[in-house]
Amino acid sequence: WFERTATFDKMGKIEQEWTSYEKTIALEDNNASPWCNKGIALSKLERYKEALDALEKALSIDESLTAAWQNKAYILGNGFVDDLEKGFISSFIIRFPAKAFGIFGNPILSW
Repeated sequence: WFERTATFDKMGKIEQEWTSYEKTIALEDNNASPWCNKGIALSKLERYKEALDALEKALSIDESLTAAWQNKAYILGNGFVDDLEKGFISSFIIRFPAKAFGIFGNPILSW
């Protein structure tokens, strides 16, 4: 199922992509990549709260997964959800200082 998702992504079929991630997760719940990709697909569908849940699940499995950090930062940094987590932003800046400015602007000035 995981391989099918790339095809759906290239075709712009986000609903089918998301469904494929669901099936992949059902087969291997402890793999961070499908959880992360599910979060990305849900974000594309503007289902940001659900996307954050999936990205947080991915990070609970593998806290070094860069794509999950970046996509969570994108959702939080662009105000798509109300619960901006300053602790998360601090962690992101420490891990990815060069990318933080592009996502959050100047985070020090916005606090």
